Amino acid sequence: MRNWGTLSKLDLTNTNLLLLDGGERRIPYSEKSITHIAEFVDSGGTVLIMANHATNGPAVLPLVEYFDGALSDNKAQAPFTAAPSLAAQDIEYYGGKTLAVSNTWTHLIKDKKGRPLLARRQFGKGNVLLGSRGLFGHKPDHSDPINARWVRPLLLDLVASKVIDKSQGQHSQWAELTEQLGPLKLEFNEGTKPFAEAIANEYIMVRPHLVEITGVEPAPGMIKNLLILPTGGGGFSSGQRIAIGAFWGNYPEKRYPMVELISHEAGHSWVLPYAEPLWNEPIATYLGIKVGQRLGMPEADVTLARAIAKARNLDPDLNN
Repeated sequence: MRNWGTLSKLDLTNTNLLLLDGGERRIPYSEKSITHIAEFVDSGGTVLIMANHATNGPAVLPLVEYFDGALSDNKAQAPFTAAPSLAAQDIEYYGGKTLAVSNTWTHLIKDKKGRPLLARRQFGKGNVLLGSRGLFGHKPDHSDPINARWVRPLLLDLVASKVIDKSQGQHSQWAELTEQLGPLKLEFNEGTKPFAEAIANEYIMVRPHLVEITGVEPAPGMIKNLLILPTGGGGFSSGQRIAIGAFWGNYPEKRYPMVELISHEAGHSWVLPYAEPLWNEPIATYLGIKVGQRLGMPEADVTLARAIAKARNLDPDLNN
């Protein structure tokens, strides 16, 4: 399941495994969230934390330190060796930093210099598994499940410490806070709350320009909800709802990438639920560029020139 809501409010009573990556440092872990996760582990749950050291520390660092763990600034060096209990014949690695955990942790994978990349420890009735981020896949669609041959058996072994009722299933948590801004319902959580209204105002500013460019209002029922995602990684459109990463393009320090993204995702929703045969990614991006130009943002011209240059690499005369 995926969590779009506030972590401290996530129901973990029928959950035995929680996966966390480094997180976004602009949304720090609250004391309530740390306590909530600690209670989950203490009662038998397992948490897998996948993170690398960073100059300002990943958001998850206070949680790592709560469990008496630490992240190192040392770059991991191949070859890597695994503890016999792991049965890891091949270890794939995207690169990253080692850990700095003590011997109170069981070291499962070490680098060339004997520094841990993966370690586990018991906490109460449950388990904490801490690993360098490069040991695990990066794609949200799970299309790069590196090390799955030994990661899955390891996790299955750890989660046995907590029995769950499989008949109940798991339920994702949606952003639990909302605010109605005219016809637009804004959806956010406690972490994205400081950014939500500013992003909504960007959409309100962008909308009339999209009407002018397209010549029509959005299809009935479309773009009624704006979900603020706790990430800097873009967004999505599902017709009625568009979702926007709160820090896309280093927003709010830089505005143009956010203006382009909002226009892009709104462009996808503009004609839905009707057929979208030509309203594809390039056209949605072009809408964002045109809005930026109308707002006098020089970055829009630069973006357009860059796109045309790439196109000329494939078709020098742009005749096809």
